[in-house]
Amino acid sequence: MDRRTRKTKRAIASAYLSLLQNKPINKISISEITELADIGRGTFYTHYSDIYDLHNQLLDEKLEALILLFDTTYPNDQITDFKTFCQNLVSFVSENQTIFQLLVKETTRRNDLRKIKEVLIAKVIAAESLDPNDLQSYIEVSFAVSGIISILSDWLESTIDTDLETLSKILTRIMAEY
Repeated sequence: MDRRTRKTKRAIASAYLSLLQNKPINKISISEITELADIGRGTFYTHYSDIYDLHNQLLDEKLEALILLFDTTYPNDQITDFKTFCQNLVSFVSENQTIFQLLVKETTRRNDLRKIKEVLIAKVIAAESLDPNDLQSYIEVSFAVSGIISILSDWLESTIDTDLETLSKILTRIMAEY
């Protein structure tokens, strides 16, 4: 992807996320996005078929980045590696704070959050070489993933008032005990 395309897609995404903070997706028009992004409608349609395509592509990009983070930092054998994993996870959520805040706030976004949760559960089950059909294992992993997502959601909504480093340390200790 060339630099102009990346710049245009960033402008569109930024405009969309800005609008999504104040209204639901079904109330956002392409005209609003193109005006805020300072582009023409044709440019929007060059990259996306509609607003839902834009939304899904943004979510897929974040999900791919999250999977990459998981694949590169999830501990293989050593408990101490959870520190790196937790630090990277918290940093990733912090760097992508706007989109994650929208995912945890919006009732209509719950399916997006569920998709992220399901991907993470599958990744942990595979990384830990667990039987995906074992109900006990599935529930334990689901409990851990749901807990981390809940803690990160509370942190994003400022229910938990702490810095990145402290949150990473606490999550590392919890994961080490798990």
